[in-house]
Amino acid sequence: MILLSVFVAILFIPLLLTSFSIIDFTETGEIGDTIGGITAPFIGFLSAYLVYKAFEEQRRANNYQLRLIKAQLHDREFTIFFKLIEDLQSLSKSQIKSNNQPYEMEHFCFQVNQGNILLEKNNLPQWLIVFEQFIDQFIFTLDFINHSNCDSLDKQFFKNKIRVDFDRIIQALCNFSYQKALIRDTDEFVLVEPIFDKLDCLVKFREEIIRDEESSYKY
Repeated sequence: MILLSVFVAILFIPLLLTSFSIIDFTETGEIGDTIGGITAPFIGFLSAYLVYKAFEEQRRANNYQLRLIKAQLHDREFTIFFKLIEDLQSLSKSQIKSNNQPYEMEHFCFQVNQGNILLEKNNLPQWLIVFEQFIDQFIFTLDFINHSNCDSLDKQFFKNKIRVDFDRIIQALCNFSYQKALIRDTDEFVLVEPIFDKLDCLVKFREEIIRDEESSYKY
């Protein structure tokens, strides 16, 4: 309101001075110089203020746009993560045979963890080959979590979810990893040796999650 009043005054002062003043300013040009000298600082200040407000509004608009982009990226990463979970769940239903009896992968792993199915060196390589696709998908999912733009709490949530959802399989795969020496001298070991390298990733993942859980209980 003040700036508007100043602007209106600037427009009408010359008219007032030349039309209604007791002093005759019509024959002198100093009035223009005087008014220009008086109003120049106000105009300069007004220009600087308007430029500042323009930059401030642009900054607010940029921050708003950035928040929108981050929100969209966050939603997109959540969507991808749950799609990866669905893929792992599909793979967890793969059929495995033991003693000519079919098992779904998750139930097979439960029986292994309970000691009802023994890890014999004659059939361990075949089991690992069946598991390889699940292992690759799990490592891909874990890599996606680690390299996502999510904050540390979201990443921890993702890791805890896949650990809980697939704990039986992860535990069995870790047991397979510990049985490496069992088949090292067999002819089939060369087929599954690369798989054991992948299993090390799952072992480290499970140990890390358990360690984090134990630390959280302490506090």
